[in-house]
Amino acid sequence: MRKWALSAVAFLLMASICFTGCSGTAKASKDVNSLSPAKAADTFLQKTEVINKTEDGVMVRTAIPVFSGFPGAEKLNKEIQKISVDGIAEVKEQAKELGNSAAAGHLYFISFYDSFLDGDVLSVRIYNENYTGGAHGFRWIRTFNVNIKTGETYETAGALFKD
Repeated sequence: MRKWALSAVAFLLMASICFTGCSGTAKASKDVNSLSPAKAADTFLQKTEVINKTEDGVMVRTAIPVFSGFPGAEKLNKEIQKISVDGIAEVKEQAKELGNSAAAGHLYFISFYDSFLDGDVLSVRIYNENYTGGAHGFRWIRTFNVNIKTGETYETAGALFKD
C-alpha cells in the first residue's frame, strides 16, 4: 500500500511539474526596460530531464532542469545533476546494507524543481526526498541563483547560515 501511495505522489508531482510550465522548453522573454537586452536572454533555454524507474530495489522519480544558452549553464547543470546522482547512490548503498529487511522494496529517491527568471537572475530550487529505512524519509532543498548575463553565481553569505 505504501509503495502504491509513493508512486501516486510521485506521479502527481511529475504531472504538476508538467502542467505548471517547468517542463518542456521555456524561452525567456527580453527585458523591455533594458536599453540593450543581454544576448543571454535571447538564447536562454530550459528543459526537463525526467527519470521514472525502479532499479536495484530503489524507486527513482526525478524531474531535473537542464539549462543552456547562457554563461555558467554547464556548471549549473553539473551541480544540479550531482545532487540527484549522489542522492540515488546513497539510497542504493543503503538498500545493499539493508538486504532483505522490512524496508527492502520501499526505498526511494524523489527530486523535482521550481525555477524563476527575473530579468537576468535565474533562481532554481531543487526539492529532494529519500527514504532509506526507519520511521520516515528525509527532505532537503538546495537553491541556486545565477546571473544569466554574466554567469555569476550568487550565494548566501557564509556568516548568515551554517552548513
